[in-house]
Amino acid sequence: MSSDPNVLPVIIRHSGKTYPIEINLNDHGIVLKNKIFSLIKVQPHRQKVMLKTGKLKDTDLLKNLKLKKSQSILVIGTPEPAEPEKQNEFIKNFHNQFNKNNRNTADKEFQFNGENPFEKPFGLKNLGNTCYFNAIIQALFNCKDLRNEILKYEKSSSSNKYQIFTYKLKLLFQDLNLQHQILNSKFQDKSLIKNLFVTPFILLTDLRSLFPQFAEKSNLGTYKQQDADECLSQILSVLEQTLPNEFILNYFHINFKSTTKCIELPEAEKDDPKNIQINNEDSLKLNCHININTNFLKAGLIENLSEIITKRNEDLDRNANYQIQKKFTKLPKFLLVNFVRFYWKRDISKKAKILRKVTFPLELDLTDLYDDSIKSDRFAKLEKIRKINKDKHDEYVEFRKTKEFENQEKEKLMMDFTKRIQRENEEFEKNEEKWLTKFKKVYQNDEFYSEGENPTGLYDLIGVVTHKGASADSGHYQFFSRDLKDLTGNTWFYFNDDKVQIVKKDRIERLAGGGESDSALILIFKGVGV
Repeated sequence: MSSDPNVLPVIIRHSGKTYPIEINLNDHGIVLKNKIFSLIKVQPHRQKVMLKTGKLKDTDLLKNLKLKKSQSILVIGTPEPAEPEKQNEFIKNFHNQFNKNNRNTADKEFQFNGENPFEKPFGLKNLGNTCYFNAIIQALFNCKDLRNEILKYEKSSSSNKYQIFTYKLKLLFQDLNLQHQILNSKFQDKSLIKNLFVTPFILLTDLRSLFPQFAEKSNLGTYKQQDADECLSQILSVLEQTLPNEFILNYFHINFKSTTKCIELPEAEKDDPKNIQINNEDSLKLNCHININTNFLKAGLIENLSEIITKRNEDLDRNANYQIQKKFTKLPKFLLVNFVRFYWKRDISKKAKILRKVTFPLELDLTDLYDDSIKSDRFAKLEKIRKINKDKHDEYVEFRKTKEFENQEKEKLMMDFTKRIQRENEEFEKNEEKWLTKFKKVYQNDEFYSEGENPTGLYDLIGVVTHKGASADSGHYQFFSRDLKDLTGNTWFYFNDDKVQIVKKDRIERLAGGGESDSALILIFKGVGV
């Protein structure tokens, strides 16, 4: 039993059964209802929680309800009934609209702002200053290999709290999966078409339980805004412990060779091996610190791979300057880059934001930053990868000019939406597999290549977490993801919590910063050819 005075044991009674649980008196009614939901599978909106003070409301603060230790709480309600026939009838009717001879007429009924809502990913409901969490969940879901690894994750009867968190992340990913939602007929009412989003309450509650800093509240009792980068780091730390086969280590970690030498020694002694210290290091992401000279991402990364420190030198018998130089020895398939825009400002006791504009590319090449021992090999592979990637892009563009493509599109327009989505996904996956086979011939026989590695330093930008505002503890976080089916890179999805829009590449190019409007905070790159 917890020693926290705000934690109170109570007993839930439902349908003749009892369930002892602990509640936190600082929580609101909706939190208790979600705990009850995890026990009896009755959705919060179908629960009647009966207290001496009356029926529990979602907004009630538990500490104001005069609850007592081991108090019995009656819950009335039944789980939402499964209505497969009704659901299937809705889907059937929806299909029929797309099967009309004049599909444009059907589009008008089911499109909003010129977009079919089923052709966009799902959003996440903001539960009160949780945009930081929503942006990071969308960013992780956007990494296909990670998404697939989590979707096949299974917990055991002896699972610890981190494994349970990972399993709940899997359940949330299942709900975010567009095909999973549509093909399992979860839509019961046409009004839901305008609200294709998921409410991530259960996983968010677990995150706050695992990492209490995310449960910090204001004086008004509401949850505070949090740092998205910190949220990303904590979730990845959990996944690093729970996913099998060192998945995070293989697909996300960066390896360096770090060389340290004293720069105040005589020239003849500087490069003497006894005066040089070499270490192997790794990191989960690259940091781009921002100063008055930082204008471009790569320049900022290069600057952060080299630093000057001061420490004692025995030969000189005094403190001396040392240079630490880092070179890559392994780059991962998914590269995370963090703009260090926030710093602690003492006079306002907040993480203030550096607003400086820093331009970043949609294609990033770090091959020249490899260690000299492998640089020539990586450059040789880079040339071949670039050639195959250009051929892939050219084929995509040229095919869209052909009559065959035009006929295929007309055929798909007459399909119902689930078959069309399936067909498009199958065509995309088939094409990706074809080109991946060509890419792999460049590196798959390399004895030094390992699963999850990028064989060159060439990357495409596939996601951007942004922040709007002047400090980390306020403002608004959002996420932009590249539509990988558009090989031109011109189509992107813009996630503003539960609202998802389609935007063009020029919108991404305006996220470099320079003011309190949206500026890139975390960049997600994917290796080309892997």
